[in-house]
Amino acid sequence: MKKTINKLVTCMIAIFMGGFVMAAPIVAGMPVMAKCPDKMVPSAILGSGAKYYNANGEEVAQGTPGAERCVDANRDSVKDILKLVVEIMTVGIGLIGAIGITISGIQYITAGGNEEMTRKAKRRIFEIVIGFFAYVLIYAALYFLIPDFKPFS
Repeated sequence: MKKTINKLVTCMIAIFMGGFVMAAPIVAGMPVMAKCPDKMVPSAILGSGAKYYNANGEEVAQGTPGAERCVDANRDSVKDILKLVVEIMTVGIGLIGAIGITISGIQYITAGGNEEMTRKAKRRIFEIVIGFFAYVLIYAALYFLIPDFKPFS
């Protein structure tokens, strides 16, 4: 049981650290001093709807020296990317978990009375279920911590 708890904690830490590693380039690329006019925010994220402004807040062409890329403040780019990452992870974890449970179930069925094989298959199924539970907790935490966080919408 202690090993299972250690694995669960390690898995949760790895998932959170992976999220920080994935978000670091996005946050690091965002300008600190905003030159954008009201209702616009700086953005390093590629996407549609961006306009470029100079130090005086005047709209300029994309290649203008000193121009800053700004997007509509109502469009939260980091939240959009986080939603996309969560959607991909949800589908990926669901597929990998279903395949893992299927393979472990086949191993359990074909164990043929071998206690060691049966025990390994049961342990794998239990670990997959714990992984699902950990992901559901992380998903719930994101849903609770970020207002209006609704992936798949």
